[in-house]
Amino acid sequence: LQEKGMPKGLCIMFYGEPGTGKTESVYQIAKKTGREIYRIDIGTTTSIWHGGTIKNLTQAFKKYNIICEKAKKLDKEIPILFFNEADAIFGKRIESPQHGAEIDENHTQNMLLDYIERQEGLIIATTNFTGNFDEAFERRFLFKVKFEKPNLETKKKIWKNKFSWIKKESIEKLASTYDFS
Repeated sequence: LQEKGMPKGLCIMFYGEPGTGKTESVYQIAKKTGREIYRIDIGTTTSIWHGGTIKNLTQAFKKYNIICEKAKKLDKEIPILFFNEADAIFGKRIESPQHGAEIDENHTQNMLLDYIERQEGLIIATTNFTGNFDEAFERRFLFKVKFEKPNLETKKKIWKNKFSWIKKESIEKLASTYDFS
């Protein structure tokens, strides 16, 4: 990316209905590429206190950058910075904030945009609700991958793969009856 004059960081968004494999795909990508995952826990990052969310996110990004530097020194792959259910933090900014909490929220969003813009690592965000994303965040994600519920044939393959001992007729019935992905 750097050789082509592009930012060194890569942002990917996985979106789609619940249960379609977005989070599991992040884990499988990490496993397949030999990367660790540094997960940003939205529940512990957001704060009701003035400036708390900004402080927590700043610490999280600093820690991620330290982990990335260590990985480079050890000639390891850069870890994945993972935001699960990312719409909770990448939400739309308020156009004309009136109250301290709204101003604080917009300030947090702007700071987060800046961190993502300057990030040299690999960021993957998952969401069920892309409509909740601020457009500025959406533009930062170079790749957006939609996950859909599997069709009947795919569900049969999943059942067969997981339970090879089940008879073909039973697999057909299970795949038709249960909306597993």
